[in-house]
Amino acid sequence: MTMATLRHLVWFLGLSGLVLVGQPVIVQAQSGRVAFYVVAHQDDWQLFMNAFKDVTTPPSKIVFVYTTAGGACGPDGNNPEGHPIPFYLARELGAQAGARALAAANQADQALASMDNVLLTGDLNHQHSVRRYIFRNTVSYFLRLPESGNNPFCCDGSDTEINNPCLLTLQSGSTKFPTLTAVDGSATYQSWKDLVLTLTSLVRKEADQAQNSDLSFNIQDPDKDANQFDNPDHYATGTAMLQVTHDFFPGASVTLYCEYSTALNPANVSCLPDVPPGESNCNILQNKSAVFATSSLALADSSWPSSWDPQRNPTHTSWLSRLYSRPPSGPQNYCLAPHVLPFAALHIDIVPLIHGFAP
Repeated sequence: MTMATLRHLVWFLGLSGLVLVGQPVIVQAQSGRVAFYVVAHQDDWQLFMNAFKDVTTPPSKIVFVYTTAGGACGPDGNNPEGHPIPFYLARELGAQAGARALAAANQADQALASMDNVLLTGDLNHQHSVRRYIFRNTVSYFLRLPESGNNPFCCDGSDTEINNPCLLTLQSGSTKFPTLTAVDGSATYQSWKDLVLTLTSLVRKEADQAQNSDLSFNIQDPDKDANQFDNPDHYATGTAMLQVTHDFFPGASVTLYCEYSTALNPANVSCLPDVPPGESNCNILQNKSAVFATSSLALADSSWPSSWDPQRNPTHTSWLSRLYSRPPSGPQNYCLAPHVLPFAALHIDIVPLIHGFAP
């Protein structure tokens, strides 16, 4: 073991020592409101959504749900150098850091984080173990499912054949891959319905006694006509959660977000020289940038390349300065770029894909 490896291992174990494992902490929303951010990858809400709108006095409870491991096609999909921490765990540390930064904005206590495994009920009463992380008024769930990456036929697939199970194979009801197992072996989902009902069980657990009218859901827009060029895992996650909210939580507030193609849209979140920095639009940009920088730093501290790197991921800063959303019944043209630039948008070079890292 090299000194560098030892240093990172000590760092990782030291951080783990701050996490209490055992009796779970019951998190209540002091305001009675519970906000859910359900995304495919560990930095999606930082890049495409504005979770600070749910930081209130008294605060809402904010629940983050990550469906995939975010490991770019496996637990070590981008780990040829043999990093001491698998990529999916490093990304989880980044997500946890972002949640802590969000929670710290409205409380000054010295509460420690807690981590446990929660059993959630799916189809036919199947029980699924899901990792849960709690800090103050934030709760984070990590399902750790294999992701599809930017390949429409799943990781390492060909143009005509799927060679590995991923979120898309579960959604499609593939007979070749009828089930889907988390990358760490913690849970196996028997069908798409099994996953949808598991997510429903998660929402019910965290909503507790809250009325549907006190629940808000922030979801990746699954409509490919309205949200063009997005990641396959984003579409699948959005489809699952839209089904959950439609079938089981009528009356809740639902917001859909346009994502990758926002880089082709005008920046609508900015700090302008002639506008006081305290204005809300500028605050949104500052807050989005702050939590994404926090998550990126945790990733870098885990010996992985920072997501902030403009050379490796040039579209990240573009996404931070854009925020496009709609209600489920809202107009499809709310994210205009693919419609305004139909010929340019078809050019593969400007479709904002990530090199090796699916956000």
